[in-house]
Amino acid sequence: MHIVFVVRPRSKVPLQPGQSFKFTVLETLDRIKEEFQFLQAQYHSLKLDCEKLASEKTEMQRHYIMYYEMSYGLNIEMHKQVRQTCWMNSLNSFAHGILALQNGILFSVHTVHKSDYQDWLFISL
Repeated sequence: MHIVFVVRPRSKVPLQPGQSFKFTVLETLDRIKEEFQFLQAQYHSLKLDCEKLASEKTEMQRHYIMYYEMSYGLNIEMHKQVRQTCWMNSLNSFAHGILALQNGILFSVHTVHKSDYQDWLFISL
């Protein structure tokens, strides 16, 4: 947004012999009218710029709210996944302990059966 103020030189026209004061008043009124129209145009331009900035502000606020909602949702989802990961990790550790214990028991049972079978073969011969 650029605001440009134009300063126009005012011509001071000296009164000529035979020139009436009325003409000078009309000239002054014309100048005032021109200045008023110029200021009205500037006001209109500034008003449009202000409306444009207001709509951009509203749009930026809308984007900010969308961003905030998305980041809040992602944060909640991340915490859910962290909790699920902790839960799955504890289940995995528990299952690993049970499987290690079960594997030890199976190895012991297999060793006992193998030795009993070999002892039985040795005695049978």
